[in-house]
Amino acid sequence: MRNQIVVGLVLCTTAFFSCGCSGKPSDSLSINMISISGGTFLMGADSGSQTVGQINLSGDTVHQVTLSSFKMGETEITQAQYRNLTGTNPSYFKNASGADNLPVESVSWYDAVRFCNKLSQLEGKDVCYDTTNVSNWTCDLTKNGYRLPTEAEWEYACKAGSTGNYYWGTSSRASL
Repeated sequence: MRNQIVVGLVLCTTAFFSCGCSGKPSDSLSINMISISGGTFLMGADSGSQTVGQINLSGDTVHQVTLSSFKMGETEITQAQYRNLTGTNPSYFKNASGADNLPVESVSWYDAVRFCNKLSQLEGKDVCYDTTNVSNWTCDLTKNGYRLPTEAEWEYACKAGSTGNYYWGTSSRASL
């Protein structure tokens, strides 16, 4: 199996997403990639934490997941990087001081997929997403282009090797 590279991109209006590919880090947009060692972790929420903030985790039972090593963008995709690739900047905060260095936001999942495919094409890689069927976009995880991370990859990277519900432990911030 190929090593996967995941490029972080924050979607403040919907969710977080990222892209992945095999090969060397992206030079075209100055995206710094970091290696995430594969491993096994417990994914999901235990019965004592069915709600985190306003997010209901019911039905997301704890289960063991094993991942291969992959690469992920060290930071979120900036407004400048997004604009340089797509020619647009949908961000609400695009007029803020230093906006070019702020994460791009107000991006849909579909925009994120298009970003991943366009970056893959720019770097001569295979696109991971088949967008020909408008009602069912699919990702081919065997392709070498950029893609969004799986839910397991995202949670594993966010936990950063911790074993609690959060990277800082098991208590929510409200109780710290």
